[in-house]
Amino acid sequence: MADSIFEQCNRARKVARLVAVLDRAGATTAAVRNMGDDDWQRLAEHAGVHPPSEITRQHVVNVLALRDVDPFEGLTDEWDGAA
Repeated sequence: MADSIFEQCNRARKVARLVAVLDRAGATTAAVRNMGDDDWQRLAEHAGVHPPSEITRQHVVNVLALRDVDPFEGLTDEWDGAA
C-alpha cells in the first residue's frame, strides 16, 4: 500500500531536517552513503527527529547527490538556431 499524504509529508520534513544538518557539517554524498546505523542515530538526535527508515535514508542520499550535479554541464554558449 502506498504511503498516505501525511506519511509522505512527514518523510519529506524529516529528510529536509537531516539534509540541513549534513549540509551544515559539510558532509559529502559518499560519506553519507557509507554511514552506519550509529551514525544515523546520532544524526537523527542532532536533527531532532526519530531514526530514519531505510527509505528515508535513501531519500537523504538522493537529495545530497542532486546537490552535486551541475545543471549547466554540457551546455554551450552556441545556439544552433533550431526551434
